Amino acid sequence: MIPIILLAILVLIVVVLYLCRGFIIARLLGLPPPRYKVKIEKNIKVPMPDGVELMTDHYIPQGEGSFPTILIRTPYGKNGTSFFISRFTERGYHVIAQDVRGRFNSGGEFSPELYEEA
Repeated sequence: MIPIILLAILVLIVVVLYLCRGFIIARLLGLPPPRYKVKIEKNIKVPMPDGVELMTDHYIPQGEGSFPTILIRTPYGKNGTSFFISRFTERGYHVIAQDVRGRFNSGGEFSPELYEEA
């Protein structure tokens, strides 16, 4: 049986790795250090021309100036991408994450590729 002190050390290591995961992944990917804090506006209802509302999250870098924007639309759930989206926002990008119609809390009917024309 594992001694209790060894188990406590293992738990502490896991907690530290979890809390530092953003830094660790950024270093592994060779990203520059974060420059901005992140503000998140969740579940914004964005109306489409036909009246359907799509649920959208807006990740905002907290700083002066204008920032480029990345748009992510997904049928897999916008909440599952928030960890990686924060890495963009910390480096000076607005990120708009949106569930496509008919998926999760977005209105309408889900029909792959039908409503995705540019």
